[in-house]
Amino acid sequence: MNLLNTTKNPHETSKQYIYRVLHDNIMSLTLSPGQTISEKDLALHLNVSRTPVREAISILQSNKLIDVESQKGTFISKLNLSLIEESFFMRKILDVAIITDACHNLSPEGIMELEKNIYFQEYYLKFPGSSADFFKLDNEFHYIIYKNLNKENIWQAIQTLSTHFDRLRVLDAVEKSHIETVITQHKKIFNIIINKDLKNVQKAVCDHISNYKLHFETLTKTYHDYFTSTNYPVE
Repeated sequence: MNLLNTTKNPHETSKQYIYRVLHDNIMSLTLSPGQTISEKDLALHLNVSRTPVREAISILQSNKLIDVESQKGTFISKLNLSLIEESFFMRKILDVAIITDACHNLSPEGIMELEKNIYFQEYYLKFPGSSADFFKLDNEFHYIIYKNLNKENIWQAIQTLSTHFDRLRVLDAVEKSHIETVITQHKKIFNIIINKDLKNVQKAVCDHISNYKLHFETLTKTYHDYFTSTNYPVE
């Protein structure tokens, strides 16, 4: 079993350690949607007892990242298009609100953090790394805004409820088909904030979070086994 980030942090309990490792590997697609996992194998691989593995799996199951099917086994949840659409709806509303707030209230320190983040995005474009590296930069761009406006709890709630949407974004990043577009959109959002350009907030946000729809059909065909069989419409 080839898992990333398996070094245990000194402050972590065994349950926290197993949860973090599984969560990170599921979200990065190192553990693929639909892949079978075994409590016994995980316990042996990570040198822990099966109890914290079982506890971590239970939490991930409640977060819709793992499916446990009686008589069949334990699987990484496939991407559910209905959950993706719900997350898109949520992000569309909240991101418009947070960017509007940022136009009025983002601090100079927050502006500098965004500038630094965009710099690293442009560096990535010149010297590409892994898709996970760019996805982290993309997510960090938005986290900086929420954090600087004292909305970190809302950001954490978004992360919990957007796991299927975010895995689709990672899958899209793997294809590296529109990274330059994403960076351009981030720059546009940045300029909207510093220029207090309120009239363009909604369009900029909607264009940005809709990127995955540009390649949705290709992704569902190329990675057919990663998706639930139910064909929910994504408008």
